[in-house]
Amino acid sequence: MRSASDGCLMIEPTTLLDMGVVQLRALCGALGLDRDLSQGAVKLFTALTGSWGARSAQGPPLWASDITDDHSPFEFSIAFDDDRAELRFLLEVQGEKPSHDSNWAAGLAMNRWLAQEHDIDLLRLAAIEGLFAPTAACPRFSIWHAVSLHAEGSPAFKVYLNPQARGRATARATVEEGLRRLGFASSIAHLPPAGAQVEERYFSLDLTARPEARVKVYTAHTDATSADVDLALTKARWWRPGAAAAFCEALADSPWFASNPVLTCLSFVEGQAMPTEGTVHFPVRAYAPNDEVIRQRLVGAIHPAGAAHYQRALAAFARRPLARGIGMQTYASLRLDEGRAHATVYLAPEVYQVGAPR
Repeated sequence: MRSASDGCLMIEPTTLLDMGVVQLRALCGALGLDRDLSQGAVKLFTALTGSWGARSAQGPPLWASDITDDHSPFEFSIAFDDDRAELRFLLEVQGEKPSHDSNWAAGLAMNRWLAQEHDIDLLRLAAIEGLFAPTAACPRFSIWHAVSLHAEGSPAFKVYLNPQARGRATARATVEEGLRRLGFASSIAHLPPAGAQVEERYFSLDLTARPEARVKVYTAHTDATSADVDLALTKARWWRPGAAAAFCEALADSPWFASNPVLTCLSFVEGQAMPTEGTVHFPVRAYAPNDEVIRQRLVGAIHPAGAAHYQRALAAFARRPLARGIGMQTYASLRLDEGRAHATVYLAPEVYQVGAPR
């Protein structure tokens, strides 16, 4: 048991669901979400984590989920739009005996449940489902689900698919074929040029039939410089030259990124060949000695109003002093839209392990 800040005694979470709900409620409170939205978030999180929620949070993971470094099967993130904040979570649905195949089957079953219970559309996913079905050569993951919680309106859903489902060597061809099947053949030319230091890492779909529904391609850049990252985003609408470089350099205190790949993401919507959005996802945990240094760097790199939301949320989420570990904050991202900067911070629950400070 541990003592809460108000002096009440709280039972330490014992299952993965318990831990996730405690952290989710803490974030809802820090961001000022009303009671109905907070309760709805907990209910949805509980439903989506049913495949593993009852597992112990004390022992080793049954499946080495690639969502987090310690294989926790979920993470939270907070998107800051100037003075507004949006709460999101990402998770991996798993089979009873987790494997790439059983997780894929469980993920597809979750899609069917979402279609029954929520206003989502699976038509685009059906067009490419077979292309991303895992094979024996599939590394890392089969399918992930992401949820964005909105103060106004229903939650939004997204799936992440693995371009390397047929092996790393076929990732580029898989992405290109996925774009063709979805009507984005002319968008292929705008992807980062293929090369030894470039790897297609994720392919995601918004599960909605709205015209603004996005198809997103995430690319990992190994041994990159800030200039390399900036170049990968130059074709995105609204992107400002030098923005990615400045953001990454501020978070790494260096223009060289050899410790961990930097991710860039290009978003495409129906009727437009060029990417409508570009985002850089920087792996902050690989370029700082501890989470306190990450906090200090982020406060200086994002909008002041967003920084205030960020610091409140981080303080509520943290289960340990920030300086005593590394990895609670995994990524920070920057997206430009009509001249406005949108930042997102990704938070790992550290269920199984806390990284030692460097």
